[in-house]
Amino acid sequence: SGMSLIKSSILRNEFYGGRYKRAHGSIGGEDDMVGFVIVSHSGKLAEGVADLAGMMAKDVPVAAAGGLEDGSFGTSFDKIQKAVEQVYSPDGVILLMDMGSAVMTAEMVLESMEDKKLRMADCPLVEGAVTATVNASAGMGMEEILKELEHVAEQKKL
Repeated sequence: SGMSLIKSSILRNEFYGGRYKRAHGSIGGEDDMVGFVIVSHSGKLAEGVADLAGMMAKDVPVAAAGGLEDGSFGTSFDKIQKAVEQVYSPDGVILLMDMGSAVMTAEMVLESMEDKKLRMADCPLVEGAVTATVNASAGMGMEEILKELEHVAEQKKL
């Protein structure tokens, strides 16, 4: 099948809605769901990706952690940590990063919050964010979402 992962994730969400969640249950509580943090060197890029993911999966907790506190380019440990706390639930949080120091800073945040269920996803930022949030909305758990994200980089655009 030539259908993209994003398209199949969206279709799965439309067809099954909350049925997957009801059938498989949720460890934390009825309202818990995997949360997401979008880490970028650019505040505008992080906000834009978070907005796009939020539009595709309205009920999923997504927080942007982009740029430095003064609005300049870079990655901020404090911004990432606050974003994790904002969307955290017992179902955990997946961090999606743009590149370079965003990955290193996210790793430092994970190390400082070892008591929390946190993972980083190795995938393209925009496509990964949309795929991940749509799958979370359909009721998928952290490990299943991360497994789906492994294939996002293989998708061809043309």
